Amino acid sequence: MARPVRLLVVPVVPVVPVVLALLALATPADARPAPYSERPGRSGDHTFLFQDPVAWPSCGALTYRVNPSKAPRAWKPLVRTAVRKAHQATGLRFRYLGTTTAKPTHGGTNPDGTDLVVAFLVPGQTDMLGGPGVAGEGGAATDGSRLFDGKIVLNGAVLARMADGFGQGPRYGIQGTRGQVVMHELGHALGLGHARERTQVMYPTATRKPADWGAGDWAGLRRLGQGGCDQPAAGRPRAHALP
Repeated sequence: MARPVRLLVVPVVPVVPVVLALLALATPADARPAPYSERPGRSGDHTFLFQDPVAWPSCGALTYRVNPSKAPRAWKPLVRTAVRKAHQATGLRFRYLGTTTAKPTHGGTNPDGTDLVVAFLVPGQTDMLGGPGVAGEGGAATDGSRLFDGKIVLNGAVLARMADGFGQGPRYGIQGTRGQVVMHELGHALGLGHARERTQVMYPTATRKPADWGAGDWAGLRRLGQGGCDQPAAGRPRAHALP
């Protein structure tokens, strides 16, 4: 059965002559992140890949590997910071297992013992990138009670043209930042759907804003972090759920 997949499209704002694009600096590490009540947008502005919602087990660490095939040079801090922000919102723990050559596809499965695969690829390497303007796709499989086989595919060709870090990004040109894209697709792999407001990282289009969870993102991820301890049952069918 197919796994749910969500796309993030990166728009381009025309450059006005003589006006320079200013790149925002990456935000520093937050030792104590703000609660959702102090974040932009509405706390109810979130959806889930599967209703009820279906979440990852919250006991034990989620393991992940990275395929850096088409990654920008600073991919390690990029992924590490996005994972840290996901941990802050969900309370879930993550454990890095190293790199992989796995190229996620819609019908494929992850390497043994790997909950999440983060892969920097280009469209010719996978069927999970639907067009040149798609910065990434992310999702997970479910057996009806738990998520598993999380996949995050990032378009290396698009990310190469984007501002690095987790700041607001440029005023003109390609909007958003690499950090915003990685956070967005990681949110999908953890069970979030799209938000309605531009203030949220889970808004379906990259926009000029700090790459930090909005109120709806935070509230949805917090709920997804309360999945309990039951593991997915081996051999159960995977659900079809395409956006």
